[in-house]
Amino acid sequence: MKKIMFAALGFVLLTFLFSCKTDADIAPTSNNSDNSNDTVDETPAGPEFQPLEDANYGGYQFRIFGPGPNSVIWEQNIIGTINEIAPEEETGEPINDAVIRRNRLVEALYNIEIVPVFPGGGRDNLENSARKSILAGDDNYDAALMIGSSMLPILASNNYTYDLFDIPNLDISKSWWNQKSVSELSIANQLHMFTGDISVFSAFSMNVVFQNKELARAYGLENTYELVRMGKWTWDKIIEMSREVARDLDGDGTMTGAADLFGICGEHATMRYMIRSSGERVTKKDAADIPYLAINTANTSKVIDYALESFLNKEIGIYEDDYEGKYSQPFIDLIYPKFRANELLFLLDPLMSAFELRNMDNDFAILPYPKLSEQDEYYTTTSRYYETLIYIPSTCSDIARTGAVIEALGYYSQKYVRPTVIDVTVTNKLIRDEESAVIFDLLLDTRTYDIGVIYDWGGLFKQLIYTSADQRSNVFASQYEKHEANIKTAMEKTFEEMLK
Repeated sequence: MKKIMFAALGFVLLTFLFSCKTDADIAPTSNNSDNSNDTVDETPAGPEFQPLEDANYGGYQFRIFGPGPNSVIWEQNIIGTINEIAPEEETGEPINDAVIRRNRLVEALYNIEIVPVFPGGGRDNLENSARKSILAGDDNYDAALMIGSSMLPILASNNYTYDLFDIPNLDISKSWWNQKSVSELSIANQLHMFTGDISVFSAFSMNVVFQNKELARAYGLENTYELVRMGKWTWDKIIEMSREVARDLDGDGTMTGAADLFGICGEHATMRYMIRSSGERVTKKDAADIPYLAINTANTSKVIDYALESFLNKEIGIYEDDYEGKYSQPFIDLIYPKFRANELLFLLDPLMSAFELRNMDNDFAILPYPKLSEQDEYYTTTSRYYETLIYIPSTCSDIARTGAVIEALGYYSQKYVRPTVIDVTVTNKLIRDEESAVIFDLLLDTRTYDIGVIYDWGGLFKQLIYTSADQRSNVFASQYEKHEANIKTAMEKTFEEMLK
């Protein structure tokens, strides 16, 4: 699978190489403890980034903890072949080589060696390893790029991580840090996680709507790009199109996954993304930067109704969870093949799924999540199961050094990694037309975060949202009444810990 990915992406390297200096201009990677004579291919200047003067860390091994490539964490997804922390060698794959370029520059700048700390195993082992190291007081890593869904054990105590606002040499206001993550993921004016251009998976974890353009042409559907541009891309519209396309192909009177033509596909997490992309939030924050529960709105209930009318409606939609147990990997074994075979019109999934779809013969469009009404704005969410967030463990022995290195990695990520990610996404036909390239910019510009998604206080999504999917009925109001107190109690415990 890795070889397939590298072959498909290889030609983009030409563009990348012609836009950058040659490897001779880059400081070579060194495993030698003394690489103080290495030089950087340029001297950063100007107010945006100023490296520490005369900083030399004597060949220190700077360790970054995170999910390793090709591990079970990524299941069979092609995106999992990417090493966003420290690839071993240049391969000709553009993202891989851009990350190496970034690392070489920072290594030469501060005389360090960047090394990954990959615990192996699945998500449980990832988060348990990270937390146990802190509890044991072991200085096993300097910083982490942790999957969002695995952050909760790290956030269980205020003593496990540093407040990133207090880290010397780390300027979180800089453009290479995602400012929405900074403002939305803080609590009580403390920031224990954020993201930015250093995270390769940040862009690929954006939640989007894939449209099979061949089916759209065959059924004479409206131009969805034009609908997006005019602000008319709504849930009413996507459901209307899904109904128009859905067909019982085998004529047995029942819509079954393997045999029939479907209008739309989603999973349980799709409901969470729908709520946030509608402009609603799980939590909002008061003047003291303290979150409060804000999900109990008429629009939240309306979103659940739309889910029940679309991918939860067995007459037109596929609900991925219905096929758990029937297929080893429902997306890989059933849903992606149906989309490629022109048997599914709309697929709601993270942008990373474009890697799985790029070998289909017909074109697909990439669209934002629909709005509730034409008067609303577009909002783009990210999948916490794939986006990586930065934190610094309380066991870090030198936070000034860590701040300087992380800042430099952020700067060079913006300079080299981010453009390559975008170039791969656009040029390599993950996005297949100019209209989708415009949509990609819209997605990046409208990303939003919600602290409630990371903490999931009291299992609020399962209790308040997913129950409606399980019962195929909108039971949000009764579930909210039943679980509100427990959720708020869980939130208060977090705030008490943060304010110690």
